[in-house]
Amino acid sequence: MALLFWLILFTNSGSPNGLLSDAGTGFHIRTGELILDSGTLPYQDPFSFSKPGQTWFAWEWLADILFAALFRAGGLKWIVVFSAATLALCCWLVLRSVVREGANALAAIFVLHAVIGAGSIHFLARPHVFTILFLTVAFALLDADRLHPSRRIWWLVPLTALWVNLHGGFAGLLITLAVLVAGSLLEGNYARAKRWGAVLGGCLGASFVNPYGYHLHIHLANYLQAGWIRKLVQEFQPPAFQTASGTYFELLLFAGLVAAARLAWQGNWAWALLIVAWAHASLLSVRHVPIFAALVAPPVALLLSDGMHLLAQRHGRKSIAATLQAIGREHVPNLRRTSLVVPVLLVCLLASDTGLTYPTDFPAAKFPVGLIAKHRALLEQSRLFTLDAWGDYLVYRHYPKQQVFFDGRTDYYGPERSEEYLTLVNGAPGWRESLRKYGVNAVMMSESSPLSQSLYRDPAWQLVDTIDAVALYRMSSPLN
Repeated sequence: MALLFWLILFTNSGSPNGLLSDAGTGFHIRTGELILDSGTLPYQDPFSFSKPGQTWFAWEWLADILFAALFRAGGLKWIVVFSAATLALCCWLVLRSVVREGANALAAIFVLHAVIGAGSIHFLARPHVFTILFLTVAFALLDADRLHPSRRIWWLVPLTALWVNLHGGFAGLLITLAVLVAGSLLEGNYARAKRWGAVLGGCLGASFVNPYGYHLHIHLANYLQAGWIRKLVQEFQPPAFQTASGTYFELLLFAGLVAAARLAWQGNWAWALLIVAWAHASLLSVRHVPIFAALVAPPVALLLSDGMHLLAQRHGRKSIAATLQAIGREHVPNLRRTSLVVPVLLVCLLASDTGLTYPTDFPAAKFPVGLIAKHRALLEQSRLFTLDAWGDYLVYRHYPKQQVFFDGRTDYYGPERSEEYLTLVNGAPGWRESLRKYGVNAVMMSESSPLSQSLYRDPAWQLVDTIDAVALYRMSSPLN
């Protein structure tokens, strides 16, 4: 378990900085601090000058409070350690499920390696870690209930009441239950369909236990159906197979679909349909890859174990296949004895100096940390246009002294403002009019970007500075 924690802590960049590759973490910190300081939830936006004071759903408010409390207690270090520990707990639960299914130790370790490799494509210190954790728990409870029905399945109802205030991914549980009900009906198992349908109803009812009531559900439905969001937000786009994480995902995708076909052949249509549904979701959006990986790990590991067994039988007791099979079976008890040492490790890491360098800021390789630090006074006095991810970082660094044009809350800004944002980013016709409309008098963009090139040639704009290929411009005369 300690090894899982260490592996996840160093995913993406070879250091704890990898979990901070999205500055949305900083935005959640400031939102949480706003709630803690005011004692109330915000219902109007305080962060933007392009859409100020409009109705805003802080739908991850409980996670925001937790992140703010962690930050105040120990800075970004505590947030990184907490997120890594949460993701390690997910992987530990996956390992337990794999072993419970009957896979041998070698197959279990190999598949867990693939799960971490694929899931790391979206391992970030953000509220979605709760959705990865809770769906992993839900998959384990549902699979156990399929084999041996018990009252534990009803734990999903209070879990949903907590979940809905942490992250919008609770909708994934409702969809999962709906697919399993449909699959149970397809199997002719009407008793189980009725049982899981009742659980679905209970979870749906629990999801209304949030400050926004049914308005949150309407907001989520509109958000998930918006094609313009998928065009704008990278995590809603398909995974890239050319990366290392993409290769692991491709491996799990192929093996998962084979496992689904096997389950359907065995008559387990409910789980087969669920695998296909999450495979489809993961192909559409990179944020679903860790969830798909957690779901398919047990059936894929069992498929691999059975394949090793068949090879051992075919090639004899003295073959390499038989030796690997024996080693795998011999170490299964060791995997069953794994324990939750992450909380102990977490306390030790936070309470002592381990020699590990934890981040004190977001990675300079992804954010213009140097430029912003050098020109802080100018930026705080300006109406700045920059990338949405950098807007999140500016909220983290400069709020409440500076508001932003656009940040990562695409659901808040809506399609009209998002189109204006893309017009500016791409330096498309109309960019001058958009800057004038919102009184923008400073721009920070990559120096090779179309907008940066246009500003460089425009006499109304002056290049202030360039650091690490990021250029800062300010308006030197009124826009024409």
